[in-house]
Amino acid sequence: MWFWYWLSSQLQEDAASKPASIVHSVPKITIDGNRTISNVVPLNNGDRIAISCNISQGETAIMLWFNAAGELNVLTPLRDVAANVDRMVYPAPHEEITLSPPEGTDMIFFCRGGPTSESDLDACFPVGKPPPPLPAQNYLELQRGEVSLQGPHEKSASRSEINLVETMMQDINRSLMKHFQSVTGIAFPHRPADEVEK
Repeated sequence: MWFWYWLSSQLQEDAASKPASIVHSVPKITIDGNRTISNVVPLNNGDRIAISCNISQGETAIMLWFNAAGELNVLTPLRDVAANVDRMVYPAPHEEITLSPPEGTDMIFFCRGGPTSESDLDACFPVGKPPPPLPAQNYLELQRGEVSLQGPHEKSASRSEINLVETMMQDINRSLMKHFQSVTGIAFPHRPADEVEK
């Protein structure tokens, strides 16, 4: 009997000593306070958006926005403490930013880990080279090194455009993973307000 008691206590100690799995979700984009990107794409100039990512409590993260002009913006999200995880939010809890030109494909990455130099970050992106265009109703998500297509399946002519964006996201992810512990991302189409009817 004592053996089973000892074994049970050892198993409990082993479980307690193992680190909990890290939470690091794909960036979530909320439009006008309550709509999600899945039923709004493409996003248009003038749309008011908030960006968030769930992450394990106490973990540090930065947000990188690679816009349709091929410009990299390094942003510091704010922490909004939730139940068992933290929410990293941009621009701030209960606030939104208004999308403005340039139009095209925008990419947003949440990178878990400490700060790195500006030159190291620039080297991870094809700065000056805008991301290829995405079909209007599609967006891409990056998690655990895999890029997945979201939205309706497109004709084969559009698939080549999607492949170009997927390849760019994967290349950026491989470079970022040299500096961070994990990376998630999203790429979405961004149009002039009068170009596409929602």
